[in-house]
Amino acid sequence: DQFLASHPQHARAGEARLAAAEAALAVTPPDIPRAMEHLQSFDAAEAKNEDPGAAPATDPARLAMARLRLADLAGDSDSAIDLSRKIIDQFPDTPTADDAAFILGRNLFQAEAYNESRMALEQVAATTALPARADVARLLAARSAALVPTTQSQQDALGIFRIVIDGGGPLAPVAVMEMARLMIDMNLLDDAAVLLRDWFDTLDPSDPMRLPAGLLLGEAIYAKGTAAPDSPREALAVYDALFSNTEPHSALFNRLQYLRGRTLEQVPDERAAFSAYYSVLEATGTPDEWHYFELCGFRALTLLEKSGRWPAAIACARRIASFNGPRAAEAAERASQLQLSHMIWDD
Repeated sequence: DQFLASHPQHARAGEARLAAAEAALAVTPPDIPRAMEHLQSFDAAEAKNEDPGAAPATDPARLAMARLRLADLAGDSDSAIDLSRKIIDQFPDTPTADDAAFILGRNLFQAEAYNESRMALEQVAATTALPARADVARLLAARSAALVPTTQSQQDALGIFRIVIDGGGPLAPVAVMEMARLMIDMNLLDDAAVLLRDWFDTLDPSDPMRLPAGLLLGEAIYAKGTAAPDSPREALAVYDALFSNTEPHSALFNRLQYLRGRTLEQVPDERAAFSAYYSVLEATGTPDEWHYFELCGFRALTLLEKSGRWPAAIACARRIASFNGPRAAEAAERASQLQLSHMIWDD
């Protein structure tokens, strides 16, 4: 920038503009306006049939890639897709084409063109010389295939996820999670449970992946329902293992108590389920989160109503309302309705 301010007509001004644009795109976060300003100087020069700088400055592949990165980082998927295809056609079998092909696949994914995205990304994975890029491309290709609503495409996605997992790279844990999620959505619950159990049992309690893996494993087991009579107790064992190191009344505490309570109802053990649900209402301050906190509170209230414990149900509803959460008015209304229906009044 200093060079351009001092020497705007220098023979290497074009080179400086391109370098400045690349630098603006490389910083974190990218300086989109500055990069756009520098690249527009090339557009203006081209419109006048002028050379904006010396030959090294206007290397066409480098300039095209800068324009592509600008469109990509600015979130302009339509332009990024168009520019990517032009680079692939104009500079085949080059690192620039490899970069463009990866950006093309990613932007097709963002544009929800999943079949095209998958084909582009699988091509990248097969041809790139960069192992890390190949894994990312396969993972995105699997995501694309998973989002195509046909059984064959989803089966293909499972196969692509498996390639990433078997490769043992840094993205293998992500691929396990996403493959298991897809299996659950496809109702392949036994397969999902086996995949997750084999992995979960190898994870150290301090591993940050143990929590999401355990939550998904519990979901897969729980979803078997009455088709597998032992599934509630198996799911409960997973949730209990996660619960043992959970801070009381944290957001995770609330979520696990809701999952534990729901599972205990299926055992069935409604008394233990009520204890799990109601424990979140014993917090003394504002909850870390409201969703599971209030789900637990209202489920505890429902169990009290189911058992006909009307005074306790009224007290529970009032307790929920006392936290002034998103559903406080609903809880207060429930308390009033119970009082009116059962003629229970304060002394």
